Amino acid sequence: MRKLLSIMAFSLLLILMACDISINGNNDVVIPPGGDYDGDEVEIYTPYPQNLNYEEFLCGATYELPSAHSAIFSELRKAKTEAHLNTITVYGLENTSNSVKDALFSALDDLDMKIAVRIEGYDSDFAFSLSDARKVLDSYKDLIEYTSAPERRNQVAYFALNMPVDDGNVQENAGGLNSEAWIDAQVEYAEELVRLMRNEMAKYGADIPLYLSVFYGWQNDFNIPSYRSAGADGYFMNNYSYPLRGYNFNDWASSKYEELPDSSWTHQDLINADRLSISMNTFIKQYENEDGSIPPLVMEWGIHTAEYNNKKPTQQSAGLVKDMVAKREALSATYEFYREKYDFVQGFQYFGYNLYKREGSENAVMDWCLKYTD
Repeated sequence: MRKLLSIMAFSLLLILMACDISINGNNDVVIPPGGDYDGDEVEIYTPYPQNLNYEEFLCGATYELPSAHSAIFSELRKAKTEAHLNTITVYGLENTSNSVKDALFSALDDLDMKIAVRIEGYDSDFAFSLSDARKVLDSYKDLIEYTSAPERRNQVAYFALNMPVDDGNVQENAGGLNSEAWIDAQVEYAEELVRLMRNEMAKYGADIPLYLSVFYGWQNDFNIPSYRSAGADGYFMNNYSYPLRGYNFNDWASSKYEELPDSSWTHQDLINADRLSISMNTFIKQYENEDGSIPPLVMEWGIHTAEYNNKKPTQQSAGLVKDMVAKREALSATYEFYREKYDFVQGFQYFGYNLYKREGSENAVMDWCLKYTD
């Protein structure tokens, strides 16, 4: 049985609490220790069948920084050679020291890899107002300046600008989920944030692509407007598969484990491709240009297994499959699904390379990772 060694990121949590800033979607992260793992101590899974140039396809994943930044280069080298990553993203990069960021960008340069820099923190009063856009920009000014520097900007694939539509407090602050006020505010906020970001980068002579997040809800029930008027260079989207035959945490029994998606299923059913297509069709409807072209889109998604938690039930059914064999199949099936059907998908930021995360029921750790360590 695998033993998960973890280091709790207390310092990061304290910083976030002190600043009243939240990082959307990445709480309760369990960070394995840093180090260069070889031989039988590490097993690498990947959705990417081969090494590709990032101009052809962004083979990305969330990367949790190790406790010792001296391990960054060796970890990323393994990620590139064995998981075929050419791009990463890092949550909370704005809260790391310059010495850690220096080590990270040096490794990216040496390995010819890129990073998507996340602009996603917001305070408890956030309501998609124009003043909120200014507050977000002000809180990220140091990071924007750092990453826009001539010696680092070439390592930045894009700035990922978060639209926190799934936060209940934000929904309430902005007038309520799917309300006219909530919808209209998103468009004005996106326009202002993109404008402010471009003005800020211009101070340093940088022209880094700006990608806005698009999310239609876990059940595809969010009435999200088009952000075309903001003039972003591209978009990124959360789009997770759910078990085709359903999954109810409250009705869990040991027999239910056998009903989860497994490797005997067709790829279409394994990843519930029909459900994934709903968000994609909505995106196409909103963003297709008159000439039929569609702006670039990066997909964010992940797969975890019931097997890793000894078949215990979990309240997190997004990306859930039965076991490790099914996970390998689902990783490949998802890659094939987007590559074959949607030529405007520029790449993935898989959630995540070395990411274990506590979610839902007590003691449940989701094995989102591509890198498994004993």
